[in-house]
Amino acid sequence: MQNSILKATKREQALKRISQHSRLSDVYRLEEKLIENIINRALNCADAGRHWHNYESLKTTMSQFVGWNARHSELRTNWHYEAMIDFIDWLLVLSRKAIVVELDREVQESKETA
Repeated sequence: MQNSILKATKREQALKRISQHSRLSDVYRLEEKLIENIINRALNCADAGRHWHNYESLKTTMSQFVGWNARHSELRTNWHYEAMIDFIDWLLVLSRKAIVVELDREVQESKETA
């Protein structure tokens, strides 16, 4: 239960970040399913040892919709591409922080019950 609440909070942070960035907002407006997919996948990628694998996987997915291959000409810019690259990296860091918070909570609870 705590994990799902934590993920919902992280998702809200991601959506807030999108709303505060014009290029990410453009992508969300035109490719909402892409952004939702990337957020969900990134928030499930907590293994720091697989950071680069997860990063490359999300980048490959994103590059089908943003950058030179974008179906919407508005998203065929290096600014949109770079904004998404930064967003993916930020999401993966956010995901790892979520796991650290969860582990800290579990350690604290085990100390209190001991």
